[in-house]
Amino acid sequence: MVDKVAMNSFTSSSESRFDQAKTFMVWVWTCLPMLLVTFVFALVVGEIYMQINFLPSVFYEFDSELGFKFGADQKSIVWQGNYSVPSPPIRINSEGNRGPETDWSKKIMLAIGSSEVLGPGIEDDQTWAANLEHKLRGNTANDAIEVVNAGTGGYGPFHHLVTLDRILKVHEVDTVIIRASVGDCYFGPPKNVARKSSLRKFLRDQTVFVRYLINKLNAQFRLIKRALIPFPVREKVNTAHTRTLQMAEKMWSENESYWMRSVEAARRKRANIIFLVINPTDSAGETYLADRLSELCKILNYGTVLDLGSERFGLDNLSEREKKRVFERELTLGYDPHANPKQHQIIAESLDEFLMEDQER
Repeated sequence: MVDKVAMNSFTSSSESRFDQAKTFMVWVWTCLPMLLVTFVFALVVGEIYMQINFLPSVFYEFDSELGFKFGADQKSIVWQGNYSVPSPPIRINSEGNRGPETDWSKKIMLAIGSSEVLGPGIEDDQTWAANLEHKLRGNTANDAIEVVNAGTGGYGPFHHLVTLDRILKVHEVDTVIIRASVGDCYFGPPKNVARKSSLRKFLRDQTVFVRYLINKLNAQFRLIKRALIPFPVREKVNTAHTRTLQMAEKMWSENESYWMRSVEAARRKRANIIFLVINPTDSAGETYLADRLSELCKILNYGTVLDLGSERFGLDNLSEREKKRVFERELTLGYDPHANPKQHQIIAESLDEFLMEDQER
């Protein structure tokens, strides 16, 4: 008798939950037009607000070889800190390089690399390329030197080689500075390169809020996906001080040919070439990369490597743990792992000294 009462109670409860769910679905269906109108209204209001208060995110053009490149003549921003903080305005000139237009009749130093050359999160005149140009010109009226910032976030050694080849075909360059980093190991030659659909192109070129919203949601999905992976098998986050020896070995085996061809391209045009390795925390991976690049330059009898270790950044007397902590606190943006103005300034000073010493030799 008790079992029968319990069963009736369970059946009654199930029917009640079913009726509640049915009622809710009817309500959603009834309110769907209003919900859609509200959603569209929110998108319109958000778009108007961001069009007024923010510059558009930096936009890219399709490139059949590189996959993408900066769109010419834009003043845009990059969303940082997991798409939460807008960067200062980034000026991209008519040739797709950061900063003002280039006078190619002057002595040209060409800086090539990924985002650590581009310098997201800082002003145009705070990048190490801009700082280096100022230092090389000195305090006189001599403006016969220009440092071209050809950095693009998401580019690796393959992209750097293509960028170098394209510029050397049409311009005379005195010195090429290639920022080499283990962190670029995820940026290989593009696969299945194809133009974006008309809708995606429209959203990219004409919207600010919608594009921001899509990027923000994608960033959150990546974090959620990572959080659901058990910690023991979770892939380690790639930061400036977790670039392991294994990562560097893989990086070298996959990209040695691109660096070799970059040296050969510079030699054909009689341009000096410097590989810049920035290693404030004495990462084993970055040290390995600097050593391999030095060997490559010796084998080819052309090019040099500037390896900036912890000593250059005043971190050499600290423990490994302290190096990481101080590096993140004093040499990065904090809310984002990219270099802050102080790190860019140290890099520029180091390059200036290196170039002066090279001249004396």
